Amino acid sequence: METPLGMPEQGLVGSSVSWETLPLLRQRYRFEPVGRFAPPPFPGSMFHGALGHALKEVACRRPRAVCAACPLARECAYAVIFEPHREGAGARGRGPARLPAAYLLEWTRLPPRESGCYVFDVLLIGQGTGYASTVATAVARAADTGLGSDRVRQRIVAAGWIPPSGPPGPLPGTAQAIHAHLPSARQGDHRFKLRFLTPVAIKCGGIVARHLTAPLICGAAARRLRLIAGAHGREGPREPEDRAGSGCSRRITQDETRWYEWHRLSTRQERHIHLGGLLGTLEIAGLNSAEARALLAASVLHVGKAATMGMGRIDVCPAPEDA
Repeated sequence: METPLGMPEQGLVGSSVSWETLPLLRQRYRFEPVGRFAPPPFPGSMFHGALGHALKEVACRRPRAVCAACPLARECAYAVIFEPHREGAGARGRGPARLPAAYLLEWTRLPPRESGCYVFDVLLIGQGTGYASTVATAVARAADTGLGSDRVRQRIVAAGWIPPSGPPGPLPGTAQAIHAHLPSARQGDHRFKLRFLTPVAIKCGGIVARHLTAPLICGAAARRLRLIAGAHGREGPREPEDRAGSGCSRRITQDETRWYEWHRLSTRQERHIHLGGLLGTLEIAGLNSAEARALLAASVLHVGKAATMGMGRIDVCPAPEDA
């Protein structure tokens, strides 16, 4: 049985270990549909459901039990990755007792000449990296069972793990600290260009914001990083403070984002869920070093709602100071 070797206890608080030591492991699968297959524009939720079902079949020894109340949850790949909870949490796992999922998805649709092939990445986070072999087995089962409402079977034509640098390797792969995965940036970079690759949905006052401010996006990036780090025994960044009038003005200098409406089919709820988020680019300036590092981490861990399903995927790179 796989175990997350060297990982602190789930939900550990008060750790002095930096979030930059958080282990990550990226697995990449190239799929070829066996039959007619028309995935939605953002198919992460579709594969999220298929992988969840497959992982539960592969790993769960008490399928009728609620994960938060199951005595085997701490050693179960499904519970650790898909439904992590703090110990002592209620059976329904609502509120702060529920921890962020220990994985997320990314996808890339290949050019038409590639015969409809596309690539899915499974990024395992923290304790999830200890179950890489089980996840690889579950991905193979999900592909063979089929994706979408028509259950179109997928042929895995290539699979491997993607290190932060160097050539791909065979599955299951080896975890490396998040700092090795971050985009390169100099210590003095305080201005960044953000490209929203999938819809970014960040709430403000309980409503998804259609226009972002610098404090809003910096706060969301720091909050997600802090929640993930804390769930795996690491110390995350503090929430950015309101620095208005402090002489260090965090601000959006260019905004070319647009609102995008979309929906996903929830097989569990048996209904379409209408969603929305921002696509496009923006530039942000006036960041301190902690805020800059949190944004760079968001380029790996995503930001906002439905990040696990691939939403909130952003590309972050330094922008010229005289832009």
